[in-house]
Amino acid sequence: MNNQLLISQHTLFEKVPYEETMRLMQCLRAHQKQYKKGERIVVDGMPVQYVCAVLSGRIFMDRIDRFGNRYLYMEIPSRGLLGEPYLYSESWGGDVSYTAITDCTILLMEYGRLLHLCPRACPCHRQLLENFIGLLIQKNQRLMQKIEIVSKKSLRGRIQTYLRLLMRQQRSDVVACPLNRTEMAEFLCVNRSAMTRELFCMQEEGLIELKKQTVRIKNHRLWE
Repeated sequence: MNNQLLISQHTLFEKVPYEETMRLMQCLRAHQKQYKKGERIVVDGMPVQYVCAVLSGRIFMDRIDRFGNRYLYMEIPSRGLLGEPYLYSESWGGDVSYTAITDCTILLMEYGRLLHLCPRACPCHRQLLENFIGLLIQKNQRLMQKIEIVSKKSLRGRIQTYLRLLMRQQRSDVVACPLNRTEMAEFLCVNRSAMTRELFCMQEEGLIELKKQTVRIKNHRLWE
């Protein structure tokens, strides 16, 4: 798909006419960058200059500690944002990085020009700011969901809370998990082997039915 079309279809430019979106690219001094699967996009300590819009691909917000353990905070989907938590900071903090899980394309925009209206104070820039705030609210909601999951003390509690979240999102008792087993364990902050054993125990108890990355929720009464 044409990258200009990808830009215009991004949630950040919702309700902004195509021609105005292209004009905003100059106002924001925006430029695109491609990353390969597995490439680190942002590393702790880099100066903060841009807000980045994900045009295509999958990106993980993650952290690797000094022992090499990886913690997956959340996935940044296509049409999402990255970098905005560190606006007004001197550098990226908290040992947080972003990793390309697939080949992806990023639109980088100077954050100062995004957050401050141009002298014309054009309506399209105002709409851009409204969309930006909306995306921040959505990400905050997703982080609150992550806090709800990891606040559970038991391994099963974390698995059940995560699966209930997928049920609500997909409005079905047969859910497609967007993460593979390794990614799911990193997201839940648990040991992969222990999580896999617990999933099979839940299947033997008749709570779930596993089929690759699809999970069928059974016996809803036991999930309450």
